[in-house]
Amino acid sequence: MKHTDVVAMSKLLVLIGKRVYLFAEAWLRRCMRHLYPIALVVFSLCVHPSAWAELCSQEKNGVVTITSKGCDERLAKRPSRPDKSAKIAKRSKKKRSGKFKRYLKRKDAKARFSTTSLPPFSILKEIKYLSGPKAALSRLNEKITEKSQAAGSDPFVVVHYGDSHSRAGSFARTLRGRLSKGPYSPGYMSYQFPVGWNARLKKSSGWRRQNWLRNDIPPYGPLGIAFVATDADETLQVLLTDKDRPEGKTNITVFYHRADGHRRFRLEAGGRTLASIRAGMKLDSGKGGAPWLVRHGAYDQLAAVKVSVPADVKTLTLRTGEASEDEAPIRILGFLTQYETAGIEWDVLAIGGTSIDSVMKRSDEAIEAYLAHRKPDMMLIWYGTNSLNKHTFDAEKYGRRYRAFIDRMARAAPQAVCLAMGPTEFMKRDRECFLNKAQRAARKSKNSRKKWRILRENKRKRVCNPDDLINHDKRGRYRFPIPDILTMADWNEHKKACEYEPIEHTPAMVEIQKEIAHKAGCLYFDTFKFMGGRGAIKRMACDEKPYHAMLDLVHLTRDGYRHLGHGVADALDALTRTLDAD
Repeated sequence: MKHTDVVAMSKLLVLIGKRVYLFAEAWLRRCMRHLYPIALVVFSLCVHPSAWAELCSQEKNGVVTITSKGCDERLAKRPSRPDKSAKIAKRSKKKRSGKFKRYLKRKDAKARFSTTSLPPFSILKEIKYLSGPKAALSRLNEKITEKSQAAGSDPFVVVHYGDSHSRAGSFARTLRGRLSKGPYSPGYMSYQFPVGWNARLKKSSGWRRQNWLRNDIPPYGPLGIAFVATDADETLQVLLTDKDRPEGKTNITVFYHRADGHRRFRLEAGGRTLASIRAGMKLDSGKGGAPWLVRHGAYDQLAAVKVSVPADVKTLTLRTGEASEDEAPIRILGFLTQYETAGIEWDVLAIGGTSIDSVMKRSDEAIEAYLAHRKPDMMLIWYGTNSLNKHTFDAEKYGRRYRAFIDRMARAAPQAVCLAMGPTEFMKRDRECFLNKAQRAARKSKNSRKKWRILRENKRKRVCNPDDLINHDKRGRYRFPIPDILTMADWNEHKKACEYEPIEHTPAMVEIQKEIAHKAGCLYFDTFKFMGGRGAIKRMACDEKPYHAMLDLVHLTRDGYRHLGHGVADALDALTRTLDAD
């Protein structure tokens, strides 16, 4: 026999040995699963034969229990002892909740929204997922009724601060449609903020975005986004794409940072120049396309210019002009679009990834100046997801920051009714879970288009039912798409390690936000409870159709945000009916 034949025969024997070992291991595991309890019974008969006569099977609440003391009625009635680990967990939960309550009772909010006095908790109303003082809800109903019935009155103004959940326009569009019959002004906008709105912006390539989430150069304005241009003939266009745009003029206000010697710019619409702004102009009342200052105390860095666009014009263009060498770049902070006959104006000031820390640490008094200019009837505040996403979440520190943020908003807009919303339910796991070799390489790629195209493959299977990833037409390790997975036992171990875990601190954050909001005179909507509590986000993404959650198990779909908007409106209506009944 040749040497090559010996080597081939040896390899064949090794493969056969592996197959026999795997088969024998699986067979023994199945046998032991059934033989183990039989062996225990036989052993008990050999050691203590009289115990067999005392065995008794009792069924209670669908649970079968076998005891060795006989069928004694007193033993059947005796309550079972609670699990020691469950008792410890319950005790620690009480201790944590008590710590939060003591902390919240110890410190009060300094400023309150438009309620005459802080109501005692005995007259707080709660129905469905909404709770808050009677005075806040009564004031909200008065404002909506007053603005909707008075002919030629000012629109109902809402300023909405939040994160990526708020940036998606589906929630705000649904809620504003339930609060008012329209028309709906687009309100405050910037490039790509908000998304899915009834107007949008288009920019040329020479604008650089400055964001308060990064270490960019301030100021950022009331939204937290600013666009800076250093060259001539750069454009920012407001596209009035609203199909339901009413007849009459549309007023557009451009907010920019007042700097010494900034680059000049002009506003064009319908083939003519509506306003031309240069450094050193007198900042007066703003009549006739002239700029003015939006002041707040000693703060005088926020400037604005307002123009009117005819009904037949759908585009307003901001164009930078020529400049000398010593002129500073122009910094545009945002556009406020208002219809003359609007019933409601909704300013969505939301950036993905933002938390209250972004607003408190990186912003300036442009927020106070803008709120003083707008005089909102309602403040909607929706933060929490990005703070929970941090591994270093500290409940006590978050309580202090949230209280300071609510206090700042209340001081800037004391006439407004406040509606605070709690964080959504979301889940996390390791990002490498169930990724094949190509997808793991794509995560490190810098080609974003190719990267996301590869990572989207089989995403629903990876999130909802990973067992569907197994290729049953193949054998051995080739069945599994994941490297280093050789057997079914390895697959089950990987699947167990990759189970989604809910965020631990969400209920604690909800409790903190609710207490602080109530003490500041705000209504509070429990989004976590509305979604169904722990684990609900996965059911919304995998089981319910139409799907209400995205496969990242953090954000909602359009249908999900619409459902949430209807939920907030339904809760407001239900709470209003209880007030009328009282």
